[in-house]
Amino acid sequence: MTWELLMSPAMRNLQGAIFASKKDVLRFRQLLVNLIMATDIFEPQQQEARNARWEKLFHSDLRDKVEGAEYRSLKASIVIEHIIQAADVSHTMQHWQVYMKWNERLFQESYKAYESGRSEVDPSEGWYEGEIWFFDHYGKSPESGHMWN
Repeated sequence: MTWELLMSPAMRNLQGAIFASKKDVLRFRQLLVNLIMATDIFEPQQQEARNARWEKLFHSDLRDKVEGAEYRSLKASIVIEHIIQAADVSHTMQHWQVYMKWNERLFQESYKAYESGRSEVDPSEGWYEGEIWFFDHYGKSPESGHMWN
């Protein structure tokens, strides 16, 4: 919905400020999709792919194979994905009132999705247990059991 709004004729001035070319439009859309997908922290294949891109960009000889501007763009994209992912869960590490505010909003969003048929899971069943599980497991590597591997 946001993409449709951004690409509507009413947003031509904003589009002109963001995009200089069709290539920019495609790159921005891909970045936007990647950022939205980065918020899906429970999709192991996405997390593995994101971590693999990080390793490839920061710990390989890829720099020698990719043009400078494109390489910098790829590095910036993966850094932004990790920042978005951290921001998506940062409320859990904030003051109690901040945690409660955002957790309640997430619950309400999830419950509305359930009520409207967009989700098969009733969040009111097991919400508390899910939060405890999240604190116990988020960021742990299955192999090592350590955070942020």
